[in-house]
Amino acid sequence: MTGEKPSRRFLHLWQAFCTIVLVTLAGQGEAQAVKLTGDEIRDLLTGNTAVGRWDGIAYRQYFGSDGVTFFAQEGARTARGEWRVDDAVEEYQSIWPGDTEWEGWFVMEWDGTHYWVSRATPPTPFELIEGEALVADAGFSEPTCSDLDRLSAQAADNFLQPGGDGITFAATQALSGAQDCRLSRGLSGANAYRCAWEFDYRDDAASAALETLTTQLVSCGAEVSDVPTEDDVNHPDTYIQRLFALDGITFSAALKDKAGPQQTIISLTAQGVPAE
Repeated sequence: MTGEKPSRRFLHLWQAFCTIVLVTLAGQGEAQAVKLTGDEIRDLLTGNTAVGRWDGIAYRQYFGSDGVTFFAQEGARTARGEWRVDDAVEEYQSIWPGDTEWEGWFVMEWDGTHYWVSRATPPTPFELIEGEALVADAGFSEPTCSDLDRLSAQAADNFLQPGGDGITFAATQALSGAQDCRLSRGLSGANAYRCAWEFDYRDDAASAALETLTTQLVSCGAEVSDVPTEDDVNHPDTYIQRLFALDGITFSAALKDKAGPQQTIISLTAQGVPAE
């Protein structure tokens, strides 16, 4: 879908198709099948996570209020795309890297269950989880906004003890669930604080954790200061880094596949500000 105003013939075809789907769903019981309006789709999806099975494979998809969507599926890297609601045809639409056109689906509700439906997609049920829930039981807990505010305040002092000797590090608190948190001194004079979470090598839960961390940073007020990058470091190692600015402090969220130890590491780093 390109988002252009549909023709009258096109709308009639969609209305006929919608009627067939409604009859199909209604035939499964006495409950009435309902096609959601554009506003209802927007209210249902915004800020929430859809959970279901697509082509027989479990997936989770988060719909950000900024029009960004993340699709996490077993056995694959989490994909980052865009989503919108076309009120003219009352459907959810998305576009992904490599796509040239938006693709759309109706959202139906029958007997308390929601369904994706299109000309190519039979009624496919999904559940909604409130908020961002890309990671399920992955041993990962994203830092809270209070954690990020605390790190920002300490980074502003270059992670040094206030009123101290200018050398001694301030006490820091490890982030929830992180296997390793440590301070380091930079050659430029800027100290840094880094926490890391370990996953099995190329576990899709690690990819989903990076998206969870990205979403949390933005929801806590961080602004993206660099676009996502993915570079081969030492094949078959992979490195993805995303930079953010929060209260004047640079944060880095990163994923690195380490082929040697067969691990994937998710890390969050806060860069300190050296005294002038």
